[in-house]
Amino acid sequence: MNSFLIESGNRARRPAVLYPFVGSKNTQYFKDIEVMHSLAETMVANRRKLLSDRPELKEKKDLLNALLLTRDEQTGEGLTDQLIIDNMITFLVAGHETTSGTLSFTFYFLLSNPRTYRLAQEEVDRVCGRKKVTVDMLSKLPYINAVLRVRK
Repeated sequence: MNSFLIESGNRARRPAVLYPFVGSKNTQYFKDIEVMHSLAETMVANRRKLLSDRPELKEKKDLLNALLLTRDEQTGEGLTDQLIIDNMITFLVAGHETTSGTLSFTFYFLLSNPRTYRLAQEEVDRVCGRKKVTVDMLSKLPYINAVLRVRK
């Protein structure tokens, strides 16, 4: 993904007339796309098999299940595998950028506001202690959730 993102940025700045002269970059770019596509395709196939073998997992609330199982209310049709794969790659790329940006600005904000930092640290210490953070703990961190939602 990183190689793909770097080359995507380069391609945006490179005139199209130069594309034929950067053959190795084009080859790697399309290879990177194929790797992401192949991985997503494998994940879709594995999840479909898992859901077939263990139907109770259809109740699992995650993005891949939503993409695989949600049906249009009017037509009853679901997404094609190609649309699911394309969406997975989009979420990967977009999520990578938004997550890193959110965390960077959050830590900057916390470090710039000692009182806020202290309150956040106290909440994490109280809820998580020295244990590994689990999904169940996230709902018990309202101050952290508020910090993540602040718009300055």
